[in-house]
Amino acid sequence: MIDILIIESVKDESFRTSLIHNLNSLGIEYSLQPADFSNNYSVDYAVINGVNGDIKGEFRADYCLVNTDNILESSMNMFGYLITFGLSSKNTVTVSSIEQGAGFVYCLQRYIGIENSSAIEPQEIPVKLSYKNDSELYSLITAITIGLLEGIESGNIEEKLSEKILVLK
Repeated sequence: MIDILIIESVKDESFRTSLIHNLNSLGIEYSLQPADFSNNYSVDYAVINGVNGDIKGEFRADYCLVNTDNILESSMNMFGYLITFGLSSKNTVTVSSIEQGAGFVYCLQRYIGIENSSAIEPQEIPVKLSYKNDSELYSLITAITIGLLEGIESGNIEEKLSEKILVLK
């Protein structure tokens, strides 16, 4: 089971709910750690979807996934393998060929090292799933990245995410 800490500037239920749904769809066992910003943290994954000046502290994670499309203004300290994501081509993970609400291509632009294993190579994964807004798109990007880091084959990711959606309809 992996520990995940979600840090947000505003509580974004759409992002959080969608991320939980997607992690469950991928079959990833996880525990969400409550964010109390007076403490220091040590987790497997720190997901930073937005930060404001009120957030301070020290965050140690094996992997820090940071949404660079949201403003980062804080004096927090992060320690871990930094993976940036968002719509900019300079991020570690970005998307292309976005069809509004109907799909996108997930693009891993650089190698990511995995402890006690080889690296995940740069790749593109076509994702034909619907999403309602940017928060749900960002949660899909985050879940796919965690899935790859947890050893799920890229060819199985969309299939697993699609199966769960079909069951819910």
